[in-house]
Amino acid sequence: MLTNLSTQKNSQIAFLKPTLTRNELKSVLETLILDGVDNGEAVRNYEKEFATAFDYQKALAVTSVTSAYHLAFLAAGAEEGSEVILPSTAPVSSLDALGLTGATPIITDIGRDSFHPTMEQIAEKITARTRAIVLPYTFGSFRDFESLRERIPSSDKKNIKFIEDISYMAGAEYQNHFAGGNADIAIVGLNPDMIMTIGKGAIVLTDQNATYATMKDLRMHGGSRPYRMRFDYSITDYQAAMGMEQLSLLPTVLERRQKIGSMYLDAIRNSRLKTYFFSPGTDAFGAFPVLFETDMEHATRYFQSQGMEIRKIFGQDPLHVLLDLPGSEFPNTQKLQDRGLLLPLYPYLTKLNVERITSAIKGFY
Repeated sequence: MLTNLSTQKNSQIAFLKPTLTRNELKSVLETLILDGVDNGEAVRNYEKEFATAFDYQKALAVTSVTSAYHLAFLAAGAEEGSEVILPSTAPVSSLDALGLTGATPIITDIGRDSFHPTMEQIAEKITARTRAIVLPYTFGSFRDFESLRERIPSSDKKNIKFIEDISYMAGAEYQNHFAGGNADIAIVGLNPDMIMTIGKGAIVLTDQNATYATMKDLRMHGGSRPYRMRFDYSITDYQAAMGMEQLSLLPTVLERRQKIGSMYLDAIRNSRLKTYFFSPGTDAFGAFPVLFETDMEHATRYFQSQGMEIRKIFGQDPLHVLLDLPGSEFPNTQKLQDRGLLLPLYPYLTKLNVERITSAIKGFY
């Protein structure tokens, strides 16, 4: 027993372990045996259950976060000559998808000491060419975006879609409704590093019949419809079977993330580190970034010496860097890039490993 405890204390804490159980594997095997691998009844049931669980009228399951954004942008009317506003912290998949439409990305910085752009930063980017505004809940940090709608002139509102990415906030509630529940289009990524996963994929949610009809028509080839360019974006029944199990686990997964995140926040209050989570009852802690005043190399060495795998705060560079825009115009995003790391946070972390991480946070020098 002592040997096992010693091994645990000295073992490397992995950065990520996807939240998968034997039930997902069992459901996949049963679906393969009974239903095959096509897009069929299991996918349709999954979409209905997902829409109901998130209080939306319609849901579409698609193969990737990129394909989800692509369909959302097309439904919003993004095309050559139009514009879409994205914070520099938005996922690279949103930029990739926008490139497929020909629309111009308009990149905005985030606010000071925040993971989100301010309402003023977004509002000043809106023009008559704006077709959509992407609002991600970065790292599972909550922000109430409703006041932004009030800033948009009524003449422009009908032409702009609010696309909220809740991949790292899925299931979190605010004032008795889900985060992202008032969006024109909401996107839930289902990749391994997100709150729910089917290996790779996404769900697109909307209450708007015309928006749904456009995305559904474009999602899949075939049928007797007149020809137009469409895309092979549909998932399979066995992925849907995995997704149904993940959906049932969501309340437990979210509760565990919020508990661990709150423990990290308590540790940070007694440390030299910073983070920008300010709504602990709502934040989902889809990831846990910490910022420091010392150089990146020192911080990386420190946490690695504590036996944990850490990662850069952005898997790829933020959007302004990818587009070769001046860093001086995006000082707050640049600060995250230069002074931030992600610590391990996922439901399968043991109590001992959570204690090791909180101790490392408090001991940072």
